[in-house]
Amino acid sequence: PAPAAAAAAGGAVLGQALAAAQAGIDALARLQEQTARLHLQFLQGQELAQRSVQALIEQQQGLVRLTGGVSPATEPRVAAVPLASAVERRPPVPAPGPKTDVPGVLLAIVSEKTGYPAETIDPAMDLEGDLGIDSIKRVEILSAVAERLPGAPKIKPEHLGTLRTLQSIADYLSEGMASAPAAGPSGAGAPRETPAPARPPVLPTLVAIVSDKTGYPAETIDPAMDLEGDLGIDSIKRVEILSAVAERLPGAPKIKPEHLGTLRTLQSIADYLSEGAAPAVPAAASAPAAAPASAATEPGVISRLVPELVPVGARDAFAFDKTLAIAIAKDSGLDQALARELRARGLKAEVVALDDLKSLPAELGGAVVIAPARPAGEPCPWSAESEAWLKTAFAFVREAGRRMTTAGTRGLVAGVTRVDGALGFSGRGGDPAFGGLAGLIKTAAREWPDLACRAVDLDPALPVETAGKLLARELAHDGPVETALTADAARTVALVERPLSAGGMDPLRAGDAVIVTGGARGVTAAAALELARAF
Repeated sequence: PAPAAAAAAGGAVLGQALAAAQAGIDALARLQEQTARLHLQFLQGQELAQRSVQALIEQQQGLVRLTGGVSPATEPRVAAVPLASAVERRPPVPAPGPKTDVPGVLLAIVSEKTGYPAETIDPAMDLEGDLGIDSIKRVEILSAVAERLPGAPKIKPEHLGTLRTLQSIADYLSEGMASAPAAGPSGAGAPRETPAPARPPVLPTLVAIVSDKTGYPAETIDPAMDLEGDLGIDSIKRVEILSAVAERLPGAPKIKPEHLGTLRTLQSIADYLSEGAAPAVPAAASAPAAAPASAATEPGVISRLVPELVPVGARDAFAFDKTLAIAIAKDSGLDQALARELRARGLKAEVVALDDLKSLPAELGGAVVIAPARPAGEPCPWSAESEAWLKTAFAFVREAGRRMTTAGTRGLVAGVTRVDGALGFSGRGGDPAFGGLAGLIKTAAREWPDLACRAVDLDPALPVETAGKLLARELAHDGPVETALTADAARTVALVERPLSAGGMDPLRAGDAVIVTGGARGVTAAAALELARAF
């Protein structure tokens, strides 16, 4: 009995070992299957990426062939080729004409690229929302359109914000083909000329640029909106937008800094670009004399835009809600003077503690932060005390803005400094940390476009009562975001075109230290090396 029991026990152990080995084999098999599936997904992703790149290359090649240009990735350019030779090189493409069925061709392309039956596609459908056409598929469709309708105008990226349906695309293509010049004789030996693409419409192009630079959806941008007051576009962003306009509308007239006082909406800018007539500039908003016109067009001459203070032009009044309270952060005296002036205008004004967010009124229509009036510290102008105050002001502004945006109130968020009454341009030695308050307000203007955000720098030499009256009057206006306020004038920052000084090596001497900012490669590094060699 004992040997039999031992044999039975040994058989049980062997069976367990075999079962464990089989379980391990099964686990390895499942792991191999998972690895194979992941590898298949990777290969599919690589194939999709390759197709996308190929579609982009095909679009570039098609557009290059249409414009007669040369691309490094395409065949060498040849002289005018007779039509018979061209037929041998690639399949013939029907010449566009008045009878070209643009909607039909477009519908056929979309059906071919998406797989939808043509009869089920409504031209009024939204490309992305209704048809599910993403950016990659859109590239394929536009490439096919360029090949099958070579006489049609090119659809550029800036047009996609307004051309959102097949019908709008077809209308744009048809109008461009109808306005193209008539083709010459089409004899067998005559080369066919490709009509020049139509000039893109100014207003949609401008809206697309603003959407790209600000992040606002194009459909939410009203051409009647004020660039600064409604869209929060400051002077730096305005330069970016105008630079993009010059690139995409090279035939349009140049918008100079002295025009910006009157071109305050997208519609007025579009009208100016379309008509090419410079608007009259009021004397109050006129910028100092700019560089001669000949210098701007002379080859090799660089124009220089300098930020300067210019008089504030005509403005609309800001509509305060008199049922809501305006919270003024407690200060050494200007807070009370401002509160008295606002109350005299029929507004509710409350002085609250900057570091007590619970003291903010429940029904809030505005918040004003007043920085202390003190000079820069010695020996280091940036003190820990000023930095701590700035952080407290940040929390105050954030809470006030959150409350007003949540309530849907178009309230006021203002930061008041007394650096030099010139936004730091005079360099009279005010505490530089308080310049951070202006930066905070300008950031708020970008993040809260529905609020009126104002950064006002008062002349520190003004008596408190006078400063309170001037500040109340200034805050009653809608914009601009930055204002330098003195007893005589209200000014803001604008870019003014100034001529460069005469060439020469005078500004630098051998052995001078030069601080270079920017990337360590490209044009920055090349410029730094040339400076080092020159000195």
